[in-house]
Amino acid sequence: MASGRGAKIGIVLVVLLMILGGVLFVVDRIAVNAAEDQIAQETKKELVSRQIETPSDPKVTIDGFPFLTQVIDGKYKKITIAIERPLISGVQLDGLQIVATTVHAEARAVLNGTGTVVADQVSGTATIGWEAVRGLLEYAGVPTAIDPAKVELKVNNNDIQLRVPFSVNGVNFAVTAKGTLAVDSGKVRVKLTEVGSDAGAAPRVVQNLIKQYQDRLSVTIRIPAMPYQMVVNKVESSTEGLLIIATAANVQLAAAG
Repeated sequence: MASGRGAKIGIVLVVLLMILGGVLFVVDRIAVNAAEDQIAQETKKELVSRQIETPSDPKVTIDGFPFLTQVIDGKYKKITIAIERPLISGVQLDGLQIVATTVHAEARAVLNGTGTVVADQVSGTATIGWEAVRGLLEYAGVPTAIDPAKVELKVNNNDIQLRVPFSVNGVNFAVTAKGTLAVDSGKVRVKLTEVGSDAGAAPRVVQNLIKQYQDRLSVTIRIPAMPYQMVVNKVESSTEGLLIIATAANVQLAAAG
């Protein structure tokens, strides 16, 4: 008889623990959703302040479970912010993902926006299609303006190939260049390895100009300013376009309200 009562009590305790666990899980998820919405709103303010347009609001994901233990600790391992097709300074990016690590904030800061949220490190990954990249190319060492629409751009195994048309003294020709991508002082440059021309048997004056272009030509990719003052420190290429990686330290994701 006693053993039967003990079994019933045990079952009741298990049920109560399951109910309590379910309640705590729901409360944890409600809290994390509220925090994600709050940081998304703060991110939107950052984008608006920098005149960055997007077709939808940023989407925020706070990693780690349970979330409430992070709230109590005041430290969050990782916060990911996805921004869909941002338009920055007239440049259309395919996407921008920001990852903030080692984030510090009091509970009120992430739950109701009345405190400061600071990340030790922020890394942003932006993708730009090659069609947009072609319009971002800037040339130095040439005397005339270049029509971006007429520039041919090809990429093969991370090598860049350019064909830039010119017209000098009634003679039409193109300067051809090959190079690789490099980051210099936060700017993306095409490190030229070979510069030539398709001018063939052009007049000597044209040949001399081409020689000058070969010696002076430099190409930079004008990357628009990233949010949170992130600075470009790595660049990669693919068949789809350019992958830009930028970082910043001690970034304020949200200010005290």
